[in-house]
Amino acid sequence: MSKIKQWKIENEGTSYEITYKTNVWTGKGILSINGDETEIKSKGFQSMAGIDVPIMIGDKEIRFIRVGSKTGLAVDGVYLDSGKEYHPIGKVPWWSWVFAVLCILIPIVAMGGGLPFLIGFGGAMICVRTSVNPKMKTIGKIMLSLGVVVLAWILFAVLMVAMGMI
Repeated sequence: MSKIKQWKIENEGTSYEITYKTNVWTGKGILSINGDETEIKSKGFQSMAGIDVPIMIGDKEIRFIRVGSKTGLAVDGVYLDSGKEYHPIGKVPWWSWVFAVLCILIPIVAMGGGLPFLIGFGGAMICVRTSVNPKMKTIGKIMLSLGVVVLAWILFAVLMVAMGMI
């Protein structure tokens, strides 16, 4: 099962058809420019924040961005689909990994389980994505991440009480 996104771009009188196909199950993505396919590879844990790669169309650099299940192209600093200003996905700061690890500890403490996994890794993903949000100041990112960690641990505690494990 695939999810397909398409764009049309014109540069120097040449028309380009760009297609991005992602496998819903594996997350593997193939970018096609006028039929020439390239696999878009994620870069380890940095991809938790999103993927932001340059693509050359003639002499013009275009940015391909994927954050979660959302994909987009930015041309001349503007997203094609929304018309909003493009902000590059920044590098994940060290403090974000501290919050992510605190969330990931939940399924470890629980010794497995689907719900602890969802709570822990969901919280970690939110912390990492928050840390690279260009619209927020660092203190806001840190406070929101702290809130996510606290909320994740509260949800885990409620889950344990509900299951009679505490």
